[in-house]
Amino acid sequence: MSANGFILIIIPVLIFVGLNALVFADTIQLYKGISMKKWKIMTAALAMLALPVFIWAGVANAQRFATTIPEGEVVDSSLYSTGQDVDINGTINGDIYCAGQTVYIDATVNGDVICAGQSVTVKGQINGNIRVAGQTVAVDAQVERSLTVAAQSFSLDNSSIIKSDATITGGTINLKGSVERDVAVSGGDVSLKGTIGRNIEAEAGTLSLEPGAVIGGNLNYTSEEEAYMPNGIEIAGEVTRHTPEKSDGAVLWGISTGVYLYAMAFFLLLGLLIVLFFPQAVRRTGEVARKHFGKTILTGFLAGLIVPIASFALAVTFIGLPLAFMLMLAWGLLTVATLPIAAYFYAKLLFRKVKNVVALTMIGTLILVTLLFVPFVGIIVAIISFWIGSGAILIAIKQGIPKPDYKS
Repeated sequence: MSANGFILIIIPVLIFVGLNALVFADTIQLYKGISMKKWKIMTAALAMLALPVFIWAGVANAQRFATTIPEGEVVDSSLYSTGQDVDINGTINGDIYCAGQTVYIDATVNGDVICAGQSVTVKGQINGNIRVAGQTVAVDAQVERSLTVAAQSFSLDNSSIIKSDATITGGTINLKGSVERDVAVSGGDVSLKGTIGRNIEAEAGTLSLEPGAVIGGNLNYTSEEEAYMPNGIEIAGEVTRHTPEKSDGAVLWGISTGVYLYAMAFFLLLGLLIVLFFPQAVRRTGEVARKHFGKTILTGFLAGLIVPIASFALAVTFIGLPLAFMLMLAWGLLTVATLPIAAYFYAKLLFRKVKNVVALTMIGTLILVTLLFVPFVGIIVAIISFWIGSGAILIAIKQGIPKPDYKS
C-alpha cells in the first residue's frame, strides 16, 4: 500500500474512533451539564473531524479515482475504483483498490491489487500481491509476489505464474497455473493440474490431481475421501492424508461446547468493558428501548437498511468516499455496542427489581448468547437484538441533542 493510500484510510479511522468514543461516553446528556473542559475536548475533536477534508484535497491530487482506465493509459498513482462495472487496463504505477459487481483488470500494476466483486478477473502483469474476494474469481496473470483469494468459484488459469505463495479458500477451486512456492487451500472441490514449487496443504471435500500436475515438495491433505491421483503426475515429496477430526466432546444444539464457551467468554468480556466504562449510557439507552419499544425496533430496522445504501452511494461518487469510510466506521462502532444494550434490555424485563447495571448486562449477555446458538431461533434473536440496540442508541442520541435555535 502506498503512503498516501495509508494516510487516506487511517486518518479518518483514528479521528472517528476518538470522536465516537467521546460521543458515546455521555450518549443522552451530550449537551447537558458539560464542563468547559469537556467543551474544549469536543471542540478539538470536531475540529479534527475536518482534517480528512483537507487531507482528501491533498491526496486527491496524488491519487486517481476512476471506474474505467483505457488501454495504453498510464496512471502515476494508486487507483481507487468503485461502481457496477470496473474495467482497468493500461499501466498503474501504484496499488489498485476496487469494488464492483463486475471487476475486470488487464493491466501492468506496479503495486498490489486489492479488490472485491461478484465477478473478478485479474490479468496482465502484477508486480505486487493480489488480494481478491468474490463469487467468481479468475486469475490469469504474472504475479511477482503472493496471491490470496476467497471465492465461491476460483480458477488459476494455465498461463498464470505466482512467484511466491498462494492462499485460497472457496467452494470450487481449480489450479491450472504455476505457484513457485507453497500453497494453502481449503475448499469443497479442489482440482490441481498445474505446478506447485514446494509444498501444498489442502483441506477439501474432494481433491483431484489431474495428469500433468507437479508438486515439488510434500502433499499434505485433509479429506474424508482419498485424493484422485492418476498416472502422469509428479510429487517429489511425501503424500500424507488426514481424516477430519470428529468432535467427541459435548455439543449444544449441534455446536461444540468449546465454540459456545469461547463465544460466551468473548461477549461477556465485551459487555463488561462497555458497561464498566459507560454504565450510565448503557442504563439510559436500555431504558429508551423499554419505554419506546415499537419506535426502537422501527428505528433500528430503518437504519439497518439506510446506512449501507447511503454508504455505498457515497462511495460510488468518489467525492463522498471519505464520508462513506467514516459512516461505516461509526456504524461498526454502534453495532459493537448493540449487544450489551440488548442484553441489558432483556435482563431488565426479566429482573425488574435488580438495579445493578453491570449485573443486569452480564445476566442478559448469558441469556442472549445462549439464545444465539439455538438453531433458527438464534437468527431471529440476532436480528431483533440488533434492531433494539441500534434503534435505542440512535433515539437516545437524538433525545440528547437540543433542537437548533437560529434566533438566539
